[in-house]
Amino acid sequence: MHNDILNGLGLHGQAIVAAMQIMQVNKEHRPTLLQVSKILGVPAADIRRIFKNEENLLIAIAEQGLVRLIDATTKAIVKVDQDDPIGQYMALGDAYLEWADQNRSQFRLITNAAVFDALRTPQTRRYLDSLNELMVRILERARAAGLLHHDEDINTIVVSSRVFAHGLARYIIDSRMKDFRPNEPQLESAKEMLNNFIIRYLGQPARSKLPI
Repeated sequence: MHNDILNGLGLHGQAIVAAMQIMQVNKEHRPTLLQVSKILGVPAADIRRIFKNEENLLIAIAEQGLVRLIDATTKAIVKVDQDDPIGQYMALGDAYLEWADQNRSQFRLITNAAVFDALRTPQTRRYLDSLNELMVRILERARAAGLLHHDEDINTIVVSSRVFAHGLARYIIDSRMKDFRPNEPQLESAKEMLNNFIIRYLGQPARSKLPI
């Protein structure tokens, strides 16, 4: 299956897949262009014509993951009525956990500043800022609808939510959720915990879904 995926991609896509394969084995280390070239069986010079250095390769991997994250969260939110901002906020959280579960190597890369500092890299920071702005807009609508107190600090809620969701995602990826709930699927347990966190902060959602 791995070879079939590689055969359907150009060298740019093949290099990303190969680098992610390396990252799955060596979770805390940067893949090198030489390692990628050896996996693909091509000269290192061919890889360097596409990626100037390892940093450029990591940027491409992170960007691919973040594009998927923005796409997933956007699709999740539009399925919930705009008059239910709390439901939208919860849907965003569910989508984030699903994305982390399905894109584990990229989640590790994006959230490990020792390997790749996504917040200080302009190409990836814009996606993270976009997600942050989306969360703020949803909460501003919740406040305008009287669901939040007018003095509530929205930025604090956003930061708290992101930190909590990140921690749950990390527990999923490290297979640690089962330490707390051994008889339940990890992802569903994490979603329930995140939703309970949001309800305690914001109250109950309407959760009125639009037709798909």
